[in-house]
Order: sequence, then C-alpha cells, then structure tokens
Amino acid sequence: MKGFILAAGFGTRLKTITKSLPKPLVPVGNTPLICYSIQLLAHHGIDDIIINTQHFSDKLIKAIGNGEKYGVKITYSVEDEILGTGGGLKKMEELLANDTFVVINSDTILNVDLKNMIEYHHRQKAIATMMLRTDPGQINYGQIEVDKKGYIKKILGVSCDIDSNSNSNSNSEDNSSEQSLKPYMFGGVHIIEPRLLEYIPPDVETCIIRYGYNKALPNNEPIAGYIYHA
Repeated sequence: MKGFILAAGFGTRLKTITKSLPKPLVPVGNTPLICYSIQLLAHHGIDDIIINTQHFSDKLIKAIGNGEKYGVKITYSVEDEILGTGGGLKKMEELLANDTFVVINSDTILNVDLKNMIEYHHRQKAIATMMLRTDPGQINYGQIEVDKKGYIKKILGVSCDIDSNSNSNSNSEDNSSEQSLKPYMFGGVHIIEPRLLEYIPPDVETCIIRYGYNKALPNNEPIAGYIYHA
C-alpha cells in the first residue's frame, strides 16, 4: 500500500514564514511538519510514499531526501503549477492504480490508528474514507455529514440526493433522513480506492473533496466517515 502526502500548497496563512520556506518544512517541536506525516505512515508499515510539491520544491526535496533516514522510499511529484489536492493525485494516477492508498496532509499532526482506519474502510466497502472529528468551529471549515451507518451523505452542503423525487412523501422522507445526519469536520486523512481518480479530470487544478467526492456521491459511490476522537 502506498502513502501520498499533499505538500504542494503555498502556505498562504503562514505567509510571513512561507515567503522563504515551504509550509511542510515549518518546524514544530524542532521537527518539520511533514516529518510527522512521514513517521505516521512509516509507523503503520506504509513505506512507499509519494510527495507532491511545488512551492520551494527544491528546498523540500533537499531537506527530506529519498526517505532513507525515515525508513521509507519517497517519490516526488514536482508540479510546474499548483494542481490542487485532486489534480495532484490525478497526476500520479499510474503509480496509484494497483491498490488502496492513504492520503495525508503535510501540515497535520495526529496519532490516528491507520491500520484500524484501513480495516474500517474495507468493511464499509467504500470508494473512499475520510477521517472526521468534531470541533467547535467546524461550521467555519465546512461540514461533512454522516448517516447512522457511517456513510457520508453531504459534503460542504452538497447532498448525494441531488436528483431526489419531487413527490411530497419523498421530500418528507428526504428531510427526515437529512435531520438524522451528524456533522463533523475533515481531519486531514483519506483512504482511497484508485477508481475514485476516474472522477478527477487530468491536468487541471481540482480539489479532491469539492470536486472528486462531490462527483462520486451522486453516482451512489459509498464514501465512509471514520470518526477520530483523540
């Protein structure tokens, strides 16, 4: 199984620092942010890692190297222009085509049990699984809404039931169903099946959540939510 670390962003919210440094190299506890993601993957036996990079890519590659010091093998995907989280994954589709893969943000520090999350993903027979958590400010970041069976039914306000019947009884059932959804926020980790990338167009900037998932949902593709409490 491969891991993919998303590391190509400009780091605009840290722009005083990221004028001269890519955000993945910003140190927290004297350790570059991205190293926490590398070590999390390595800890769970995921030692074949792809990292996409654009902003100060030369500095990132020089600092992290080939992964040997972390016990992993790293392949870099250098983007001439920012492709977004969806476009970045699509660019490396050929290397991701053979198996389930893990995607993690390069600026997220967490201790989620990836083995347990991957097992949950397979039990749910999902095309993708998003790690979710509750947060007092989650409405400001965009909510992901999950049904009682653990499947995501609404992403950032977009429902999978976009073609629902106009019949009043059907609308009543839809409203009841929506009221039973529980909102969370995305926590920075995905487990993804290769066929999800079929929903992403090549060579354009796209978001895996706003574009890929919101294309897959109306096609009744099962997208699961893994709730993380730590």
